[in-house]
Amino acid sequence: MADERRASPGIVKTGAAIYVFLCLVVFVSIRFPYDAFRGRMEESMSSALGRPVSLGHVRSSFPFGLKVEGMSIDKQPFARELRLYPSLFSLIVGRLNMDVEAMFASGRIEGFISRPFRDANGMTSINARMDNLDSQALKALLWPGVDPRGIISGSLELSGPGSSIRELDGRANIVWEEGYLPLPVSLLPVDGLQFKVLKVDSFMEKGLLTLEKLELDGDISGTVKGSVRLMEPFSRTRLNLSGEIGMPADMALLVGAQTSSSSERVKFSLRGTVDRPRFRVLNR
Repeated sequence: MADERRASPGIVKTGAAIYVFLCLVVFVSIRFPYDAFRGRMEESMSSALGRPVSLGHVRSSFPFGLKVEGMSIDKQPFARELRLYPSLFSLIVGRLNMDVEAMFASGRIEGFISRPFRDANGMTSINARMDNLDSQALKALLWPGVDPRGIISGSLELSGPGSSIRELDGRANIVWEEGYLPLPVSLLPVDGLQFKVLKVDSFMEKGLLTLEKLELDGDISGTVKGSVRLMEPFSRTRLNLSGEIGMPADMALLVGAQTSSSSERVKFSLRGTVDRPRFRVLNR
């Protein structure tokens, strides 16, 4: 009996602690300013992407998470659901530190965002990883009329002072499998680029994206290097690329290249902008 009496105060304290914790969870869930938080999130995301972002209904997710029922970019559907896990302390001091999961019809994006609410030039950090993501999900981020296909995996790391992605520094590593990417009519005499695997290793400094390695394997295969200057709108993004590609002999003739076999590489340059690219064969 004496042992039970000595143990009871510990049990009471544990029970009281659990009770206080549950009360805190219920209080935060009831009193959390969901509408204000959604507005701030929409503002931050719109500023980073350079396009208007709209979020769906926000509700609580036990214990300190939030669920957003849908996200659209420039009125085009993007994520089916967002799962957000903000740091409550950072919100109090005016900073957004948050783990994010974006769920799609196929695949997902996991990441972390850290940025101030009101200081447009404050330090921003973005880390993200894509796992088996259907490239259809990225239509909202590409120029109008583009209908990509394939599965994408990879990682993205960006940081620096500023609110726009074009102001940040970082790296991106992407693997795109069984893909198809429509091309502007003026680029190549084909409707689009179909490939088995596309691998990209790149880094970015203040909106200048440099391709360390771009390898393409498929009917058209080869390597590309150079840089891309990100602009707003995206269609005005400037291209400064060159590389070597192997293509079917009939296609090589259409672009003005003289090849003896499909295994022979064609050297080329790609200049201009995304909406008005200029493709030039260098070895005729």
